[in-house]
Amino acid sequence: MTKKETVRFVKLKGCIAKLITSPPVGQLIGWVFSDNIPSFGTRIDTRNDVSETVKASIFWRTYESTEIRFIKHYLRSDLDVIELGASIGVVSSHIAQKLCAGCKLVCVEANPYIYKSIHDNLAKNASSTKCYIEQAAISYSNNEDGKTDFYMGETNLLSSLNPTEGMKVQAEATTLTAIISKYKIGQYALVMDIEGGELEIILHDHNALANCQQIIAELHVSTDGGVKFGIDDLIRLLIDKHEFALRALRGPVCVFERNSV
Repeated sequence: MTKKETVRFVKLKGCIAKLITSPPVGQLIGWVFSDNIPSFGTRIDTRNDVSETVKASIFWRTYESTEIRFIKHYLRSDLDVIELGASIGVVSSHIAQKLCAGCKLVCVEANPYIYKSIHDNLAKNASSTKCYIEQAAISYSNNEDGKTDFYMGETNLLSSLNPTEGMKVQAEATTLTAIISKYKIGQYALVMDIEGGELEIILHDHNALANCQQIIAELHVSTDGGVKFGIDDLIRLLIDKHEFALRALRGPVCVFERNSV
């Protein structure tokens, strides 16, 4: 049975969130906590290229709040985890704290400027977990040199393979299959928030999802070959094509589990 969580008072919550995560508030929070912001039992190092708005979001628990809630409630602790779109390592830290001894966590992030943040936050919050950081972008249509164009947004929340007004950089390109092979992953759970890049995996990397037992993902409206796929389309593909069952849904964030029926 799918648990669908209703998002209520969206406009009101949006106004409040905008107020409490304003840059002056974030600057004050950073100063009070010496840029080590508390987040659901962790401490997040925000000294390296983290905006004041993101600092405030972490403190007020609006930063990836649904993903963190789902990880705490649903993520299996007995599986290796591949995280696509690790950003500064907030969600990564919560994943690592959930895992049993001996499980691996592979964090994939394309933005080269926040590598140190991921490393420092995992070292601070997940010292007993086997953590690996792969600086690359998931892409199935690469340049000849094995790189792909990556666009950096105003904050670490906005980076994407899709053209934006942000700065374009070259990132190493990889695939989910390549990550599984490199780190010798067997059965695993997949956590991802890659701003639409999930569509390529769903459409073109069937083998990579064959051993995936669980997915926690923020889904995005995307296009492939000029065809638009909405969030409902992505859910349907994961259910019909890859034989997952939808277990929980809140807005665009979903929990899927391998359908054993």
